[in-house]
Formats: sequence, structure tokens, C-alpha cells
Amino acid sequence: MFGIKNLVPKEFQVFLKHIGPSAFKIISVKEASSALYGLSQSYLNSKEAKALQVKVKPLLPKGVEMGDVSDSSVPANAEKEYGHRILQIYFSQIQSTEGLFLDLRQKHFQWQEDHLIWQPSNLQVRLKESFRQGLHSVYLGFYSDNPKELDAGLLKMGLIKESASEQEKQELKQLLLDHVGSDSPTAVNFELQKFSDSFEKFFAYLKRNNVKLSADFLHLGIYLVSLYLNLDSINQPLNVQKSAQEILLKPTS
Repeated sequence: MFGIKNLVPKEFQVFLKHIGPSAFKIISVKEASSALYGLSQSYLNSKEAKALQVKVKPLLPKGVEMGDVSDSSVPANAEKEYGHRILQIYFSQIQSTEGLFLDLRQKHFQWQEDHLIWQPSNLQVRLKESFRQGLHSVYLGFYSDNPKELDAGLLKMGLIKESASEQEKQELKQLLLDHVGSDSPTAVNFELQKFSDSFEKFFAYLKRNNVKLSADFLHLGIYLVSLYLNLDSINQPLNVQKSAQEILLKPTS
């Protein structure tokens, strides 16, 4: 893992620290190395980042705009709404077929009166469409209480087989959804260490069951770690279900 870790700039190695070692045992070294090298290249490509900004902007929720950030501190009386908008950005980007910005850390955002300014880092990726659709279905199925949609998403992501027993499905769902507060999706405390531990259990479970994953799970891990690095710092319980539903259940034009 240490050789792979060195493929990314030091600034981003914190993401890999919280993904855990088991992930690198079920994603091939070749795929993981290629993915991390690709991220390093994207970080250096300002032209591609600006082009992606144009494509992501129309997906952003009301009250969020892209611009320059000079002060990333969050006023205490705005923490709840700040967290809500960060979650909306997270879910909005999952709807993007053109790519997404992976780094959602607090330093890229500024709260200004009643709206959020976002200055994305160049760190970006375009998920494989089947993976993106599967991830979208997992979140949509969970937050709209639609087990069939959830199962379809897990199947498309390669996490379960059609022959999987109900017990196997339930065990996997619990492990996978721990990071979004599956016990209480309306009041989730974003604790980075707890997430890191649960994500390691998830990957360890897959390793025990000889499941191999694509490198897009590494991209997802980085995306989630950056989300937690941000929301852990405000220490507020957030209604993830509300944030997700407002984005994922919104009619598309």
C-alpha cells in the first residue's frame, strides 16, 4: 500500500489513510495504481477542472454557487444549513454523468450570509457509468425506502450476486450503509473515525467472501472521506435523508 500511496500528492494522502488497508486487497494493484495516477494527473489539469465546473454547475442545489473562497470558517449559527448544503452537493454530483469533484473538505467552501460558495479543487474523476448508476440506485433505494431499487444498485455495483441469500444481502446492506447513519438517517453524526472503522469492516467482509471490486470504490472512498473530514469538523447531527431526498427525488427536466 505504501508504494501506491506515494502515487498521490501529499495533500491527498490523508484520504487513503482513512480508507483502510483491506480496500487494497480487493482492488487489484494495477487498477488502484492506475486510478491514483489518474487522480494525480487530474489535479494538475486546470483546463479539465474548469470544463467540469461548467458541467456540474447546473446540478448544484439552490443556495450554492462556484467562486473564490477566502474564509472557510463556518459561523456557529449556520452549521446545520452548511452541513445540509454540503450533503446536497455530495448527492448532486452523483447524478453527474460527466464527472465529479472528489475533494469536499471545508477549505474549499465559504459561508456568505445565506449561501455557500464553492471553489473546487482540481481533483476529479469520471466514474464508470454502470458504477455511478448503481451508486445512485443504492442511495435512492435506501432514502426512498425502496428495497428493489437498493438491491438493483448493489447488483450493478458488483457487491451482490443474483443468487445471494436474503441474509447475505442484509449483512452487506448494514455494512455498506453504516457510513450514512442507517440507524437514524434523520440525525446523523459524522464521525470520521467511526466511518473509517466501518468502511474497513465493509472491505474486510468483502475480502473474506472473495469479492473483487473496481477502482471506482477507491474513488468513492476518497469522496466519502473528504465529506467526513468536512462534516466531522462542525459536529452537528444532520438530516441526511432530507438532503438526499431533495436531490435524488427531484424531477429532472
